[in-house]
Amino acid sequence: MAQAMFGVDGVSHILPSLEILRELVARGHRVSVVNDPHQRELVEDAVQGLE
Repeated sequence: MAQAMFGVDGVSHILPSLEILRELVARGHRVSVVNDPHQRELVEDAVQGLE
C-alpha cells in the first residue's frame, strides 16, 4: 500500500512523524514525504526506504 505524508517546514513538526514513517516502511508500505526541500536530508537520513 502506498502512503503519503505532508508536512510543514518545522523540525518540531517533522521529528514526531519520523517514527511513524519508519514503522510504515518496516511494514512494507511505499511512503512518500512532501515537505520543504530544506528538511529532505533530515527525513532521508532518519528513514531509509522512502520514495
